[in-house]
Amino acid sequence: MAQRPQPIAKLVRPAVGDLLARERLFDLLDAAGAATAVWLAAPGGAGKTAVVTTWLEARGRPARRR
Repeated sequence: MAQRPQPIAKLVRPAVGDLLARERLFDLLDAAGAATAVWLAAPGGAGKTAVVTTWLEARGRPARRR
């Protein structure tokens, strides 16, 4: 039986829980609102997924699911 390849990206956003709302970063994401895509670059563990998750929740935006 062939194994399915492992995904190279996170496909489900984590629960917001007690994550801090980063309003300064939210404003930057809001400013990029007309863009088709936004690239976030930072070292592992810097909070890229956390800031996007909290921004989606704070702005009531849906996350694309596959």
